Amino acid sequence: MKRKLLIIRSGALGDTLLMLPALLEIQKDTEILFVGRDPWIRLLRPFLYKTINFETGRWFELYAETEIDEPIVEDRFNDLIFFTIKDQPEFQEKVKRLIRADSYHFFSPFPKSDTNLRHIIQFISQCLKDLGFDIDPEEVLARSFSGLGIRKEFMKASGNHFILFHPGSGSEKKNYSPSFWIGLIKETKGIDKKILLGPSELRLYEIFKSLSDKRHDIELIKDISIERVPYLITGSLLYIGHDSGITHLSAMLETPTISLFRQRGNSLWYPIGPKTIIIEGMDEDERLLNRVKGMFQRFLGDEV
Repeated sequence: MKRKLLIIRSGALGDTLLMLPALLEIQKDTEILFVGRDPWIRLLRPFLYKTINFETGRWFELYAETEIDEPIVEDRFNDLIFFTIKDQPEFQEKVKRLIRADSYHFFSPFPKSDTNLRHIIQFISQCLKDLGFDIDPEEVLARSFSGLGIRKEFMKASGNHFILFHPGSGSEKKNYSPSFWIGLIKETKGIDKKILLGPSELRLYEIFKSLSDKRHDIELIKDISIERVPYLITGSLLYIGHDSGITHLSAMLETPTISLFRQRGNSLWYPIGPKTIIIEGMDEDERLLNRVKGMFQRFLGDEV
């Protein structure tokens, strides 16, 4: 009989995706129910027993001011793992009243600042190892660099001939300016270009719309569901974006990926994949533009 594991992690897209390498390692012998944030958890559905939106049902009662002791879920689990910043004993006791499990384990969502770990994937894997799962954090990280093998789940019948640009992220501090992206897109010739804008980048819509209106080889994409994004990425020849959840997704899908990190020293959160290049800590100037164009040539050769 499979071990029943409940994991609760209400994080952003990148936080959610970076759980996947460790979960793939144990899912063969484990029935994993993952409670997280919608819509990000939809990307985990093909690989796990079940995913649940934290905002549905009674899961919110874990953080609500209530004295109700009736369990919020009918199942009983062998193990519960809760990634949360709340470490008060009374909170943990409340969780134990509302969810039935043989063992309870509470972890911080992120490793300590003085950690010796090289990547967040090792941290997640170590948490599972501490529970007795047969998992080696170093091997999981190495396999992540080599490729998780999930690309086949999101392949179209036929690919397309375009570069996918994602000029935003969830934080302005991570982003280069729209003028940098416009300059890069204008200098990329001989190939179609698509610009992806998610919910946090809609403020950029008018800026890039004027560009796409003038150029027949540029398509602006917005209001696309998260379920369609993986197919868009695997259909592209190359993806380029900032430090964002979508960039993590592209790297994991083994699409040639250029990831732009404005600051150095954030290696715990590097996108992981066999075809990923990280450019970090560069000022927004001609050198950055030339560096990116050089990576285009490396991936695509004479096509650009």
